[in-house]
Amino acid sequence: MSRPRVSDRNAAYALIGLAVVMLAGYAAHAQFNIGGDAWHPFFQKWVNDAIPLTCTAICLLRARVVRADRTAWVLMGLGMALWAAGNIWYSLYVIDLDPLPVPSIADGLWLAMYPFMYVGIALLLRSRIHTWRTSMWLDSMIAATAVAAVSADTVVSVVLSSRSGSSTAELLTNLAYPIGDLVLMGMAVGAIALEGWRADRSWFMLAAGFAAFTVTDGLFLVRVADSTYQVGTIIDAGWLLAAVMVSIAAWQPESRAQQQVVDGWRFVIMPTLFGLVALGLLVRDSTEIVARPWTAAMASATLLGVFARFAVTFREYMHMLRHSTTEAETDALTGLGNRRRLLADLDSTARWAATNGSVAAFGLFDLDGFKAYNDAYGHPAGDALLTRLGGRLAAAVDAGGSAYRMGGDEFCVITSCARGEAQSTIARAAAAMTESGHGFSIRASFGAVELPAETIGATDALRTADQRMYQHKQTRRAATGKEISQTLLAALTEHSPGWDAHMSAVADLAVAVAHEMGLSQDDVVDVRRAAELHDIGKIAVPAAILEKPGRLTDDEWTFVKRHTLIGERIVRAAPTLERAASLIRSSHERWDGNGYPDQLRGNETPAGARIIVVCDSYDAMTTDRSYHAAMTPTDAISELRRCAGTQFDPQVVEAFCRVQLRHNGIAAAA
Repeated sequence: MSRPRVSDRNAAYALIGLAVVMLAGYAAHAQFNIGGDAWHPFFQKWVNDAIPLTCTAICLLRARVVRADRTAWVLMGLGMALWAAGNIWYSLYVIDLDPLPVPSIADGLWLAMYPFMYVGIALLLRSRIHTWRTSMWLDSMIAATAVAAVSADTVVSVVLSSRSGSSTAELLTNLAYPIGDLVLMGMAVGAIALEGWRADRSWFMLAAGFAAFTVTDGLFLVRVADSTYQVGTIIDAGWLLAAVMVSIAAWQPESRAQQQVVDGWRFVIMPTLFGLVALGLLVRDSTEIVARPWTAAMASATLLGVFARFAVTFREYMHMLRHSTTEAETDALTGLGNRRRLLADLDSTARWAATNGSVAAFGLFDLDGFKAYNDAYGHPAGDALLTRLGGRLAAAVDAGGSAYRMGGDEFCVITSCARGEAQSTIARAAAAMTESGHGFSIRASFGAVELPAETIGATDALRTADQRMYQHKQTRRAATGKEISQTLLAALTEHSPGWDAHMSAVADLAVAVAHEMGLSQDDVVDVRRAAELHDIGKIAVPAAILEKPGRLTDDEWTFVKRHTLIGERIVRAAPTLERAASLIRSSHERWDGNGYPDQLRGNETPAGARIIVVCDSYDAMTTDRSYHAAMTPTDAISELRRCAGTQFDPQVVEAFCRVQLRHNGIAAAA
């Protein structure tokens, strides 16, 4: 509950304390005649009326100072007020009559309490449970009917058995109390059944108060039936105890609203226990049960509720199982099927296609440019992009296929197609996974497989599609890299005519040496791109410095050495040349660590950059420059070998010499 002010809380606790003290005094006088007969009118009239009035004030104070459940406690406070009014009328006009009139105005006021209490309890329960399901209503109904069956077996039967000589109005009035109590008790027990045994303490207090009502009304009716009831005995204290318990419940701390879920043995054990109670009443004595139709009806309703509860539990379990299976096979971000769903569908599709002679296309997609987009715009934007592209992919194959997300930026589709058209079908799906904007362009590389002609089974299909996707990506990457390289070389040629020939010559030499050293095809491609663009940063160096015939000053040399960093920044702007950009940065490092810009030593420099250093130096030595005349190839190779181990990687120099000897017959003394 929202925390009331200290003064309000202290006032409530003081009133509760006063009610408890008055109840204790009343019970002590009723049981032990403390104070003697002279105090009997005081306790029976004044204290008996003061306690329910005090409890009414406690409930209404709770409604006034605490916003949570205000309406519920206003209604319950009004119910208590009606009951207090009935007590006062009884004390003033009925208590001294003999015989006691039934029904009376007091009975009308007492019975008027029940509807207010019912609505108040329903509002309390509704505020604590947000999601109501059929199983929860059944739990409450089972608990209520089981309690009603037990109470009816012990109380209602007594009223019915003692109806001789009673008017219809008297009989109905006497029956109204236990029935009203049964409903109250059933609602409280049902609330505990719904919230579990860790429910708010207020529910246990209310259940205890309503139990006191039920027991006291039962004892009262039994005593009336056998003409032994006397006003002012300990039995009367039970009604006052009920009022005090309800008022105490008003000020119990409340937990947050609960979301009930169907889990745990509690949801099986509780209906089972209530069902066993009802079954015990039915089989205890079938002859007596026939004579007690109210008990039989409540017990039968309990058993029917238990059967319905188990049926609903099974239905909810199956629904939950289907929901869990769907979640386990669904990508949380895009809502597409995940890898688990893909593998299952791929296997079933391949088998179905092989059995029925049909054709299906399987496509694997990988987004080009997504990493750069994610780094530039952040992960939330990247997730939104994946969701959009996944939706477009699903729409592209909606007519006859399904889309999946493997994870990261990898997607898949399985779709029907005509024989021999798997490639074109998947290509059309890939076209849906494109998006471009300011500073970014996203496309999808793909690999296509026709089922079952090219492969059968999920594993083979994935392997084949992955290989083809990789080949497609490399082809596009090489084409894109070549296009960008040519553009940058054209810009450098405009700045410094003749440099394109140098860059091209270095690239050809570097590729030959990379092959000689056994580098992978991917690394060879990176070496070519880096070699073609290794001096692109000189576009920022004035031509006067680049073409200066004499030695450069320290300032000019410092300016020139910046070109590797500038070149790296220029080339890295193209995502397809990112690895080449790293080689460009290191293309002027030395084996002994005296190069630039990072003074890398030995194998700290990437292998591709060490190759470019050797090839660049050879071309520079064998070409006329403004600051020196060209050397012969033989002399240049001799110089490379002389500087191996200091300026150059010895293994790269030897590989270079083997290439020159094999292709051009050029050799030099070791």
